[in-house]
Amino acid sequence: MSLGKNQAGVKTVQSLLAAKNLEATKINKKNHQSETNEPIQMCLRKDTVIKSDLESLVKQSDLKELVTSIVSQLLNTLKDSITAEFNSKLREKTGQLQDNVDSLNLENNLLKEKLREKEIKIKELDEKVEDCNLRSVDALKSANYNEQYSR
Repeated sequence: MSLGKNQAGVKTVQSLLAAKNLEATKINKKNHQSETNEPIQMCLRKDTVIKSDLESLVKQSDLKELVTSIVSQLLNTLKDSITAEFNSKLREKTGQLQDNVDSLNLENNLLKEKLREKEIKIKELDEKVEDCNLRSVDALKSANYNEQYSR
């Protein structure tokens, strides 16, 4: 039996009596006023510790507000980044399309000019064909007239 316990781990009578005697001597040494103040002071210290712990704790609403603020900032940053990238791509594509439109307009103007030149040539050829047609009609009339009078 060591330390006032038997093999089953139960305190023996001698150990209980010895502990009671120790408590009695401690109580006799203290005065009555210190006995009543000590638990109050301990409670006050505990309350002060608990109060400081509670003040240092972050409230759930504060956490929610903090997380909301951080997420909002991140979303705004992401939105700004995506908007900037989108605008950059849009300007690039718009520039390419404008270059294509300018190229097509230039090609269109060149084709219009070629068409006018072809129309002028066709008109000249039509006039020549008409002139040739009139001459051939006149030549045919002259040939018929000559044939009639040459017989």
